[in-house]
Amino acid sequence: MIKLKTNDFSKKAQNLLKFSDGETMHLIYIGDKLCLQTRTVTAYVNAKDIGEQQVFIPQKAIALINKISSDEFQMEAAGDTLTVKYNRSSSDFQMSNKFFEPKIFDENMPKMNVIDKSLLSQIKKITRYCSADMQTSNVAGGCYFNGNGRNIEIAATDRYRFILFKTACKSKIQLLIPKKEIERVIALAISENADIECCEISEQKALFKVGEYFIITPTLIFEKFVDYNSALKFDTFPVTVNVAEMKSAIERITIVNSDNRKPIIVENDNSDIKVVSSANETSKGSEFVSASFDSSKEFKRGFNGIWLADMLSNYSGDVDINMGENCQKPIYIEIKNDTSSLLTMIFPMRVRDMK
Repeated sequence: MIKLKTNDFSKKAQNLLKFSDGETMHLIYIGDKLCLQTRTVTAYVNAKDIGEQQVFIPQKAIALINKISSDEFQMEAAGDTLTVKYNRSSSDFQMSNKFFEPKIFDENMPKMNVIDKSLLSQIKKITRYCSADMQTSNVAGGCYFNGNGRNIEIAATDRYRFILFKTACKSKIQLLIPKKEIERVIALAISENADIECCEISEQKALFKVGEYFIITPTLIFEKFVDYNSALKFDTFPVTVNVAEMKSAIERITIVNSDNRKPIIVENDNSDIKVVSSANETSKGSEFVSASFDSSKEFKRGFNGIWLADMLSNYSGDVDINMGENCQKPIYIEIKNDTSSLLTMIFPMRVRDMK
């Protein structure tokens, strides 16, 4: 019989469930360490009277423990039965005996690289731009981390949008993590208000430490991530706009043009920018936005309105939208300060069917 703190156990069990992908049982390993565990996540729990045993905890038992009002409860396994006792009550649960190898992390941990929790909100923003597909058109999806010990680059793309964040960071790491996995890790780090520590433990797996949690995730082949340094080498000219004004105009036009398969049109109109709906003959609209650009330049581009507004939401004040010299080139915004930079890019849609 072991004694456990209800809140500590319940919180860690719920966080493990978020990583379980439908696993119905959760391992508790009792030895010189007591830990909750799925096949990919481990969390340690404070306990008293530790014995030598390993048991599977059914999800029904976890659901019951979440409802216990007392500060402590007791757990005991005998044969294929798990007993949970609290106050003067007790419940028995049928267990499986299909154990998997426990992963106990101790002083033999590999060297970890720290990503400071101050970067979490920025990384969460970047994951919005990740492709959910592991690989599309020979380009791997996911969130790309490239740190050299002085700076780190964090990038993501879904083939239509691209985001790149650079900042000072002491981590030496090169990882490409699938979208679902990095979103889970970031959500846990935000809820725990903890740094992320990570390292590559094989060519196909990475280990993350978030507070008291250890998470093993699959990784992708980082060489297949888009070569963004080469992709940024094309001729552009700046169009200076106020972010709030431009974003508001796009959002209003997007209401008129609710068909995301049809682009909104962004074009020059004398010294202003004209934003036009191209949905159909019955849903028309146009907005004018003050801008500053080389009057000898003419441009007409089509974009997904929701994505373009989202791109602008990363900035404030006046920004330069760098336009490619032709309608097949992307546009991008890049803002730099003394310690970091943020670049976002969006590729145009075809406008040949515009009416």
